[in-house]
Amino acid sequence: MPDMRALLKLACDLLSENRDEIAASYLVDDKLVFRDPVDEAARDRIEEIDEFIANAKEALVPSDRSEITEDWLKAVGFKWHEFERQSAKHWLLWCGDTGGRTVAMEDIGVEVAPAWWAGGDGSPVGDVGKWYVWLRCDVAGRYSRFLHVRHMHLQSELIALVEACTGQRWDSNNHIFGSVRTPETAARIHAENERMDIRFLRDGHRWRPSETDPARGRPLIEHMEKAIETGKAK
Repeated sequence: MPDMRALLKLACDLLSENRDEIAASYLVDDKLVFRDPVDEAARDRIEEIDEFIANAKEALVPSDRSEITEDWLKAVGFKWHEFERQSAKHWLLWCGDTGGRTVAMEDIGVEVAPAWWAGGDGSPVGDVGKWYVWLRCDVAGRYSRFLHVRHMHLQSELIALVEACTGQRWDSNNHIFGSVRTPETAARIHAENERMDIRFLRDGHRWRPSETDPARGRPLIEHMEKAIETGKAK
């Protein structure tokens, strides 16, 4: 079953990007016809679209009882890695450039992993529904320092932690490439992503299986070392 929160966010983003075109169009004999965007009917449709977007964004704010899930982590911009001997994906969101000009992009991040796993008979073992939560700091792209915070169960708990680390209100539209960005930086990146060359790369053919999942984190040094050990790289 698709994640309804992710679908609602997608619909909201599409309407936001195309509101003027949608409002200025109508069907005539099953053909899409555009009218002057300043047309009175177009203005009414723009108001309806803006109201829908506002309501959708409000609905995207989780209630106090919304649980953390992989679908939600993926929808709000976390990226995952899974190494040998790990029983599940580890999801990571860096605090990015929110710490100021003298703070590196990977100085601090929030990493989570499920606190339960499949037992010998396939049934779940551990604290089902709860998640390990760490603060993570990398140096030169390597795992370096971890600080376990506590087990968390609710989205609101994790959001509060990210807000405390970044010093800004939670807005998943500012979570880009696995990092929280300031609203100004996020707006610039979103604008750049509409360039024709970048859209061509983003929408082009996926040559590798690893390219088919946009929630997968970038390759780390550990991946490169493993490829060398197994003879798949030099």
